Amino acid sequence: MKNNISEVIGRILYIPAKVYNYILDKFGKSIRLEIILVFIICIFTAATAGKLVDLAFRLSSIQVKEEQRNIINRLNDPAVTIAREFEDKKLSIKDNVQVEHLLQSQKTDKGYEVMIVSTEGKILYCTNNNITKKEISITALVRGFFPDTMQLGIHEEERHGKEFTSFYPISFIDEEAYIVVNNKVSKKHIISDSYITNSQIISVTTMFLVFISTFILLTNKKMTYLQYVSAGLLEISKGNLDYKIKKIGEDEIALLANNINYMAEELKKQIENERNAEKIKNELITNVSHDLRTPLTSIRGYLEVIRTMKNYDQEQLEQYISIVYNKSENLGNLIDDLFEYTKLVNNQIAVQYQEIDLNQLISQLMEELVPVCEENNLTMTRNNINDKILINLDPDKIVRIFENLLINAIKYSLKPSEIRINIINNNDLVQVSISNQCSYISEEELQRLFERFYRIDKDRSSSTGGSGLGLAIAKSLVTMQGGSIDVKYESGYIYFIVSFKII
Repeated sequence: MKNNISEVIGRILYIPAKVYNYILDKFGKSIRLEIILVFIICIFTAATAGKLVDLAFRLSSIQVKEEQRNIINRLNDPAVTIAREFEDKKLSIKDNVQVEHLLQSQKTDKGYEVMIVSTEGKILYCTNNNITKKEISITALVRGFFPDTMQLGIHEEERHGKEFTSFYPISFIDEEAYIVVNNKVSKKHIISDSYITNSQIISVTTMFLVFISTFILLTNKKMTYLQYVSAGLLEISKGNLDYKIKKIGEDEIALLANNINYMAEELKKQIENERNAEKIKNELITNVSHDLRTPLTSIRGYLEVIRTMKNYDQEQLEQYISIVYNKSENLGNLIDDLFEYTKLVNNQIAVQYQEIDLNQLISQLMEELVPVCEENNLTMTRNNINDKILINLDPDKIVRIFENLLINAIKYSLKPSEIRINIINNNDLVQVSISNQCSYISEEELQRLFERFYRIDKDRSSSTGGSGLGLAIAKSLVTMQGGSIDVKYESGYIYFIVSFKII
């Protein structure tokens, strides 16, 4: 039974809980919704505070009005008492002595002022001997007394110097008249228009102050975080790109902080890349200068020897000329490689795609390089694949790729040894592996083999005549045609693996 009740309660609360979580999630991710919510809370709080202040003034005015009503009632009592006593005595309006005596007997220390006025408003008798006015308006008395006793108090206070007035008809034996009783009232018992106006001003002022205070209180945390983000941005602008702004929340300000961190990271990478580019440029200039100067110095040296020779034989002359020619060939190859690499880096080489048989192309390259291998006491072997392997690439650039890799293997292989070429057809991908035996190469050195002008000290010295650009050119040509090239070292062999998609 308890389980059923719990299940029913859970189902009832499920939808409100989902709605609450949804609203909380949305408000937490939008600064606009957060501001709207803050304004709603501020307006509600301010309105509540204004209502409470207004209620306090209303309660105070009710209390004062009740006291005012009691005062007026107390004013009516002596008027009625005097009127009845005069009627009991059956006096004439002209009995001055007795009338004055009765009036003086009613005079008390409560501040009452008692007058007898005729129906025309003429003042006949008054307990205040210092009174200067001779008559009063009966019409004004009647108009002020009957409609609204409270309003009478307000207006009489303003017109007669904080006085309340009550009157009652009296019958003399020869004439009708009125008993008029005046009493001065303290200001605290008066509800005036200014009192109401002041209460409204105070209420509005309270609402404004509560609204501002609530707004500052609710937005203080967000403003503090915004200042923190601003300070972080200023720190980053000074060059401290390692500074990280802490992400708090999921709204737009948090997203801004995250984007600033991302911007700092990207700027840091860009600066590092620019520094590396500057370093590479300096290295390039240094390497190019060195690689150009070395053969040029040899050429100038041998030419100087030939120029200054007086007694020479034909065989020695031919040897010097052959050396000069080979050096000039190396110099030309280096310059060609530099031009080609520069074009590759600047994307100035167009690719002419066409269908070619990769198996046949590698076989032709191997046949062309057989004499070079024999000169270096090397042999080339490959696995037998008779099927055509069709790829849609640029033939000239494919030839350059594998020519560079095979010449690299010939130059840096241990002699005597063999160069192995394996072609693997994986239906939609073809892999060509070129491996040769060499000295140990560390993982760090392997990762730098495709860098321009990089050579491993032992076997890959500039004495081999290479430009140091062959592998860099090969990688660029492979990448620009959508392929990939990898290198690894296993059991004394280095492997270059080139992969292309098959048609």
